[in-house]
Amino acid sequence: MMRNFNGTDSGNEDLIPNQNKAGQAGSEVSSILKHHSLENPALDLANRSISTIPPSLFTLPHIQHLYLEGNKLTELPQNFFDRLPALEWLDLRNNQLLSLPSSIGHHQCLKNLLLGGNQITHLPLQMGLTRSITGLNLGDNPVQFPPQHIVSQGVNVILSYLYQELQSRSAQQNTKADEEHNRLAAEDEKLNIAEEEEEDSLSDHEIFTDSRNIPSPMSDDVQLMRPAQTPITASLNRPLNDYKNRFSGLSEKSPLSLYNRHKNSKQEISLRDIQQEQEEARKEQLRNLKEMQHSNAEQRKKLVRSLVKP
Repeated sequence: MMRNFNGTDSGNEDLIPNQNKAGQAGSEVSSILKHHSLENPALDLANRSISTIPPSLFTLPHIQHLYLEGNKLTELPQNFFDRLPALEWLDLRNNQLLSLPSSIGHHQCLKNLLLGGNQITHLPLQMGLTRSITGLNLGDNPVQFPPQHIVSQGVNVILSYLYQELQSRSAQQNTKADEEHNRLAAEDEKLNIAEEEEEDSLSDHEIFTDSRNIPSPMSDDVQLMRPAQTPITASLNRPLNDYKNRFSGLSEKSPLSLYNRHKNSKQEISLRDIQQEQEEARKEQLRNLKEMQHSNAEQRKKLVRSLVKP
């Protein structure tokens, strides 16, 4: 880097004035906004080296005519048009804008929009909702959408084209969402039908599985010990009615002595008690199965809602 005869760097000399100039411009803009009269509907911020919209601008929502020509703006805040609802004239010529925020579609007072001399390639579809615009300048912009044969026909054709494209694309998105919803609903219905058929096909024997492993009175692990001296082999081969005839005091409610050879324990229990426990266990299995199916159905419904949510 070359140095001047006074000992300073020549490069720094170029930076310092620019920094001071930018600082002075920012202070000047802040002062203009701070002292702007609420009775004055016009605000001139042209050629102020503004690169971003100052937040203090939004403290003046009454502004109707805003001049921002000749600055260094590359974008506008998304809520720009929402925060300045009274705008009728907006001059943004000769900046570096690449696009416009979609919030312009909410504005219904804007009449004249000057955008010449920027870098805008696409106009937002929502701009077609702004029917109040009667003057639109797009000169010296590399506009690709809408196509040039639409742009050359003027503001009314441009806005109509944007509006029709917005409606068409919205309809396509709704159609796709409906198709996806119907597809997921059909799959869910198939799953429900399959589960119902599977549940109907299960017999009581298939559903009931006793995790407690209660031994059957006729299994090898259990011996029936009657109060009488009847041999075990004879008691196992006789019908239950024969026992009732031989032992008048014995009924289904009468206790049977169950002797478990593995546990070497003796427990008084009746046949009806065993049958009742088995029936309760079967019902418990059915309840658990239905609860599980209900939980799976709720999860599928939540999945469907999340997938079709706009």
